[in-house]
Amino acid sequence: MRSQPIALVLSITVLVSFILGCASLPARSNRVGLRTSSGWVTTPAMDSDEWSCAPKEEASHGVRAEMINCTLSTPGTFFFLTAKDYSVPPGHALPAETLATEVYLRQYRSMFSNVQVGSSTPTLHRGRTGWDTSLSAVSQSRGAISKVERVIVAGDHVINLSGEGHPDDVIARQGDITRWFAETRFPNL
Repeated sequence: MRSQPIALVLSITVLVSFILGCASLPARSNRVGLRTSSGWVTTPAMDSDEWSCAPKEEASHGVRAEMINCTLSTPGTFFFLTAKDYSVPPGHALPAETLATEVYLRQYRSMFSNVQVGSSTPTLHRGRTGWDTSLSAVSQSRGAISKVERVIVAGDHVINLSGEGHPDDVIARQGDITRWFAETRFPNL
């Protein structure tokens, strides 16, 4: 099973570079919702022009990732929603719990300081078992942050939904997070 860790490292490497902005497409208002070019991710329309949304797509080393990121552009706030679907080579997907509680947590601890898990529980998302995690951390550039994340695995596809930002903004935008998790569509589920 030596190839499984290598495939996982490649998947995480592509995902991190993808999240950090590689292959960005121009941001635009999301009043009508967005869909990635191949349709792996479709997000709901946002309720105001205060949201700036952009699809991103990346393919490398047998891993394909599609994502839509919506950032709240209201002055004085730091909050964004993310929906992504990435594929891993056949037979290399890990369970959602392992990804959420070990792999991603290890990655967050390398990116942020003082990472604290608030909750980590199984969930059901459209008939599939997933894993919900909430955490707090300190970003060197942003200060205190909170993150709410859902991970679902469907075959060779890993689905991530998240809301992240300043702790007060995450609390104030809980309704947006709930709606984002409920209304974003992934045909690969």
